[in-house]
Amino acid sequence: MKKILLGLAIATIFGVANCFAVYDSSFGGQHFDEETDGLVTTNSPAYMVHQGDMFVVSASTQALATGTSCQFLVDLTSKTVTHQLHAVFSVAVGSNAFVELYEDNVYTSSGAVVTPRNMNRYYIQTLDAGIKMYASPTSIKTTGTLIFSSFVPAGTVKPLQLNTGSEWVLHIGHSYTVVVTNLSAGSMMVSGHMECYEK
Repeated sequence: MKKILLGLAIATIFGVANCFAVYDSSFGGQHFDEETDGLVTTNSPAYMVHQGDMFVVSASTQALATGTSCQFLVDLTSKTVTHQLHAVFSVAVGSNAFVELYEDNVYTSSGAVVTPRNMNRYYIQTLDAGIKMYASPTSIKTTGTLIFSSFVPAGTVKPLQLNTGSEWVLHIGHSYTVVVTNLSAGSMMVSGHMECYEK
């Protein structure tokens, strides 16, 4: 099935938020349901996945010691970056934790390179080569601007945005770090995830 964006005006007229109208070439271009005459739509993330434009990156720590932190760094400071990165972050923790999102933390070492993967496995396109992602940057030299923080209860997944469907639009020329701190009395498992696309 071939899908194309029919236009935000159509979605707005029919009162559908955060979605795209669907065009199906296999049914003569019809985009209304045959039984209900309703506009056939798909939500924005699903549309981006089907178009091969949505990427995911993950990092995990098996045993984060009590009172210590782990970091995930997204670096957009390369002069070759020409597109905004739209991102949704989440973290999962085994014990009580605190999560923060910083803009422009500076590290002595960026850490291990993490490769984003296209969520549509039929597509080969990749993110802008200038966008770099790292797990476990070390030795912070400069603390940047804190732009989000929250307590994360044990055994839960915490999104780093308050509204379902919202996303961070990351500024070209800046870097962003997710910091998870273990508040429990023992070590814990942590995993972090980011879904993103360029625009």
